[in-house]
Order: sequence, then structure tokens, then C-alpha cells
Amino acid sequence: MNKTGVAIFILLLCVVPLFLLDDKDPVTPVVVSPKFAIFLTGVLRCFPKISEKLIKHVLEPNGWPDLYIFLLYDKTNAIDLHSIRVLSSLPNIQVFLYNELKDEKYWQQVKNISGYPFRNKMPEITVDHVLSCWYGYKRIREAFLYLNKTYKMIGRFRIDVEFEELLNMTNFVGKGTLFVPEGNDYRNGLNDQLAIGNQDEIIKYLDIRSGLPDLYHIQKMPFHPETMLKAWLGDMFIVRPQINYKINRNC
Repeated sequence: MNKTGVAIFILLLCVVPLFLLDDKDPVTPVVVSPKFAIFLTGVLRCFPKISEKLIKHVLEPNGWPDLYIFLLYDKTNAIDLHSIRVLSSLPNIQVFLYNELKDEKYWQQVKNISGYPFRNKMPEITVDHVLSCWYGYKRIREAFLYLNKTYKMIGRFRIDVEFEELLNMTNFVGKGTLFVPEGNDYRNGLNDQLAIGNQDEIIKYLDIRSGLPDLYHIQKMPFHPETMLKAWLGDMFIVRPQINYKINRNC
């Protein structure tokens, strides 16, 4: 798709899971795509402002990677889709809306884990919020495998990450397995605000929820996202570069 083309896929008219797939594996063609992809996840905050720097420091310098935006659709917090219209003239965009509350199977699996709702001594962390984030990861992973694309490197960023300088994706190709910026390793864990890696490692990264029974009940990890992420990735080779960014929660 050239720069003037737009590919925006929005599941908005009804509150349903991202894909209504049957048990059969879908047959999808192999698609020739850019060598980089960016996954944005989370809640829209100040996105028009943040998107300017995303375009300037990430998308344009890296040859317009495929951009996937995954947003929680919940009638109680009504997503303002006008916030993403600033990207409507850009190429290679797909927007996915999902509603975790409609995925009864997911929550039943969680509640079948002995100990739910988990004891939580950390007031800044809400267990259901963490599980909601991980559900978003699950949907990204499913969508990506369904789309059947191949990339040299993938960046997974919180949608409220604001880059302060150029992020050159070619600097990460072939130089390590997973790149996670220095800092923000709360509770002796691993920064979960953004990560860049090859395809296999990002797919592993996004599958953290499946490791919950072992992490929480067998390894006795405290229920904290950074702590569990570090344990989940185990002995994966991780490089810690300096990346100049901030989390923008306030417009």
C-alpha cells in the first residue's frame, strides 16, 4: 500500500470479541509486508498530541511500518475514536476493537485458577486491570497469527508512550533477542511499557497470561505485571538500551 492508501479495519458496530473464528484454522495468503511492525495497546490518552511524535520519530523514519492499534471497547468508558483520526491519512493502519467482558471463556479460565481473585498487597495495581491488559495481549497475538505476516522486528508500545527522539528500528535488527528500555523495572521486575524484538520473542512476550498458573501458584510470584513479565521471559536474552520517551497521561 502506498503512502496515500489507508487500510483501517474497525469492529465497532457491536460489542464482540476481535475475531469470531470457528475451530478450524483459517486459510490466509502469505502477504508481502514492510519489514517492521508496530503494535499499540492500551487506553487512548492525549493521542492526537502523542501521534505527532509517533509519526515524526518512529513511523516516517522507519519507512512507514505496518501499524496495528488495539483498543478496549467498553460502553462504560466509550472510546473517542476521533482521537485516532489524526492517523487516517497514513498507510498501513489497522485498528482493532475488542471487548474482554464478552469473552466469557477467558474469564472462566482465569476464575478456575485456584486463588482468584488474587490477594493483592499493592494498592496501585488492580488485578482485573492487569488481567485486562493481558487479555489485550492475547487478542494481539491471535490477530497477528491470523493475519499471517512476517516481520524482521516488531515494536509493542503502550499507546501513551511519547517518543522524544528518533527511534531507528534498524538499530535493533540482528543485535539481540528482545530490547527493553532501561528503567521502570518496578517491584524488581521488567519494564513493560515498550519492547522491541524479533517475531518469535514478541509472540512469547504477548502470551504471558498463559503462564499465570505457574507464575503465581508454583513460582509464588507476587501479582505485579513487571515482576511476572520478568519471570515469564525467564532466560530470554534481553538487551537494555537507552530510549528517550515518557508516558504521557496528561494532555
